[in-house]
Amino acid sequence: MKKIVALVCSVCIVAMLASCSAGENQEPQETSQASSESVQGSEEQMPVANNPEDILNSIQSDFESTITELNGSLDNVKSAIGETFDGYVENEQMLLDWYEEAENATQSLGERTVENGRAYFKAVAATIDHEDSRALEDALDSYYDTVYEDAYEMYYDAIYEDAYEAIYDAYYDGILSDAYDSMWENNYDEWSDVSSGCYKYWSRSMSDVYKHWSRSKSDVYSDWSDVNGGFLYSDEFDVDVLLGGGSNSEPSEEGADDAEGADASSGSKDASEGEVVESSAEGVDPEFKSMIDEYEAFFDEYVEFMNTYQDSDSSWEMSADYANMMAQYSDTMEAMSEVDGSSLSNEELAYYTDAQLRINEKLSEIQ
Repeated sequence: MKKIVALVCSVCIVAMLASCSAGENQEPQETSQASSESVQGSEEQMPVANNPEDILNSIQSDFESTITELNGSLDNVKSAIGETFDGYVENEQMLLDWYEEAENATQSLGERTVENGRAYFKAVAATIDHEDSRALEDALDSYYDTVYEDAYEMYYDAIYEDAYEAIYDAYYDGILSDAYDSMWENNYDEWSDVSSGCYKYWSRSMSDVYKHWSRSKSDVYSDWSDVNGGFLYSDEFDVDVLLGGGSNSEPSEEGADDAEGADASSGSKDASEGEVVESSAEGVDPEFKSMIDEYEAFFDEYVEFMNTYQDSDSSWEMSADYANMMAQYSDTMEAMSEVDGSSLSNEELAYYTDAQLRINEKLSEIQ
């Protein structure tokens, strides 16, 4: 089965002003010295020189080492389980432990990346001439490309897609599916319990990994956007001031905020009311709106079907319906994959973002 496409995190429109605002540039401040910062890695804090490039390399290495560790742990699980139904049953807890490891590792990596990104911005403020707008812009663009785009995409591909797809193929759609033919007549209840549990744990863990990945990526974008505006257009080089005291904001219960920032048009929370404000369809192309509405409607049907399918004592009787649902799923995701994110307006991106967050919440309710 194909995985849920996280388009909302890969489609971000960066609308920047064409010229710098007037005003005197400030000299690097002593309080922003990178030597007072440390880059946090997967094992220990690593001291950083006044070289932003060193911090970028450390962040990239953190992503790579986290991926390597998770893949190594998964290889151990696969080796222990082997290729039999009994092997899976006997060693299922190892797979559940790996799920927990992946969830915790993704969350911790995201938290470290946000903190290390702030160390990078302070190093830029401390080492680059504030009057050299080209050098500042290059440094911020380098962070955006290396971390927000490349590192997060690498992690998404390696863990969220490849690792979880390998688990699905090896067990739910592999060993357990193959065991059905020999067990359905005399041991169907055992097979059904194991198979249903396999999918349930896989789905929940995959959803949690995506949430942690998405939220930290959104925080990384938000910090970059705030610093970019301050350094290039507001002549403000105190990173702590730009980022509200330097502490990472708590993620909302509904998921990561839209990369363009929290406001009423993007489904953010109103400060005075504390209630979610729905995004407006104003400025959204009618054809695009119709496609997103159909996309969300499909997942309403999908979630309802999957809960019924997994609750059924005779889910095998629904096999034809299941196959049809998977075909619809494939068609829907193929259509969405053809969306050109770079062509979306801010309003269209906000409209899609809100729909995707609602879909993610519904998917997390699959039993």
